[in-house]
Amino acid sequence: MAYATLGDIEFEVPSWSGHTEENTYAWSKQDTIQAPGSLQFLGTDLRSLPLQVQWHRFWCKPGEQYKALKAAADAGGPLKLTIAGELMGDFVIQKISGESFIHLINGEYVQITCNIDLLEYIPKTLEKRKIKKKKTTPGVVQADSTAATQTSQPQYKIKTSTSKNGLTFRQIEQVK
Repeated sequence: MAYATLGDIEFEVPSWSGHTEENTYAWSKQDTIQAPGSLQFLGTDLRSLPLQVQWHRFWCKPGEQYKALKAAADAGGPLKLTIAGELMGDFVIQKISGESFIHLINGEYVQITCNIDLLEYIPKTLEKRKIKKKKTTPGVVQADSTAATQTSQPQYKIKTSTSKNGLTFRQIEQVK
């Protein structure tokens, strides 16, 4: 048995020596006209960690810890997970399954055992990029533009027309 914390919530992990950790890897399949298709490695996915945890009244108040776990899940933020003194990283709570609730005649919990599914959380910052202004092509003048520039290169204009069927066509004509 190992003691663990998830944020400020303390619990006991009875089966830590035989725990399950799921590591998956992302691959993108690209279909091609002629079989077979190809695969592209995209990297590692986030770790998934299912845990069976328990609280006992000898070392904590099980009801309060269970409520704190549900409140942390409702808050939706990442929490630091430490098991047996080893920092496992930041995780979010995906699922809580209450399994057994043993309580006294007065309603006080003696022991609570439940399963939680944790998913690794890796913070990412979004990159902000400036929008570049459109570059104008030298020698091309818009059809509605009346200002003609004097250059040694030939000048062109874009003429837009619509057919009987409602299709729009653009033609490039040299300005004389």
